[in-house]
Amino acid sequence: MDKELLRQVQMTQLEILKEFVLICNKYHLQYFLDGGTLLGAVRHHGFIPWDDDLDVAMPRNDYDKFCKLASKCLPDYLFFQDFHMDKHYPYAFAKIRKKGTVFTELISQNCKMRDGIFIDIFPYDNYPDQKIKQVKQGSRIEFFKHLLLCKEKVYPWMGLRGKKRVIKMAEYLPFYPLSVFFSHNWLAIKYEKALKLYNNIECNYMKEPDLRYGKVIVPSKSLKTFIDLKFEGEMFQCPRGYKILLQSLYGDYMQIPPIEQRGDWHHVKKVQL
Repeated sequence: MDKELLRQVQMTQLEILKEFVLICNKYHLQYFLDGGTLLGAVRHHGFIPWDDDLDVAMPRNDYDKFCKLASKCLPDYLFFQDFHMDKHYPYAFAKIRKKGTVFTELISQNCKMRDGIFIDIFPYDNYPDQKIKQVKQGSRIEFFKHLLLCKEKVYPWMGLRGKKRVIKMAEYLPFYPLSVFFSHNWLAIKYEKALKLYNNIECNYMKEPDLRYGKVIVPSKSLKTFIDLKFEGEMFQCPRGYKILLQSLYGDYMQIPPIEQRGDWHHVKKVQL
């Protein structure tokens, strides 16, 4: 994707973000910038120049409320998508997409879910303190995640090369024949139930579903209070403990990566505004 097209995509994502925030503010729902978007707010005061998506997150209770409101509250040119609304959508987090646009990633080019330029909305759930519980919950979550991705013909190794590609293929290939024995709806319900397992227990850690279990966990204290940070000239809510969150995600997050590690994180195959 060239720089001009990428910037147009980013501005479309910013437009979607503003509509999302309007709903959150109207219904008093907590949200915050997350992932690379939070990093962009802190390090660049806007999009990371080579970033091709926009990430926000919500505590699980607020996320569930938003999911119930979204379809009736969004303007007509946008649509809400999660694995309950779209029978081919394979992820345990939601998207808001713009109708009439295309944003096709290489790994999901064969998936039949509805397409379009989007923002990601991640729920954060409690993650248990005890190692044995982390392993049990993580294993269960990864099992349903792999089955659902394989059932909907997502190929996570696409775009990878060499050893990384071989390892990822070996990880997923056994799940493709197994996935035919389960319905999309059954997998989605089981997957979400596993994610919510410890939400009625006080925990020192939290987790969002797109990050591999056991690899990145976030101290709950970093998501207790929120502040406004500037992003593309406007103010959006961010965790007051953003330093802890970003260190958990990226390590030395203020260090600019070398050129060869910038851009095309999602291996975008086709974009249409």
